[in-house]
Amino acid sequence: MRRVERCPACDGAQTRVPVGYSDHAGEVAPGHAAVVLGAKAVEVHVTWSKQCFGPDVKASLTFEQLAELARGIRLLERSLENNIDKDIRQLESC
Repeated sequence: MRRVERCPACDGAQTRVPVGYSDHAGEVAPGHAAVVLGAKAVEVHVTWSKQCFGPDVKASLTFEQLAELARGIRLLERSLENNIDKDIRQLESC
């Protein structure tokens, strides 16, 4: 998960290239975190079952997890596009 922290340091403002995240955690949360930190693409491995045999199975998502990842990313993208200024000073003047 440490590498997710590097996304802001490599954002498009510095590199002028969209940054992605190659996830091998086998869970959806790191992909969601990467999107919040600026990743424009998330690459994952997918397996039919966590019970399958193979070198990437432990680092893979199931198809159900892939669907959860995609739903979460779309929700986060909408949330990030609709910033709400929560400056308390502005609220006090209302």
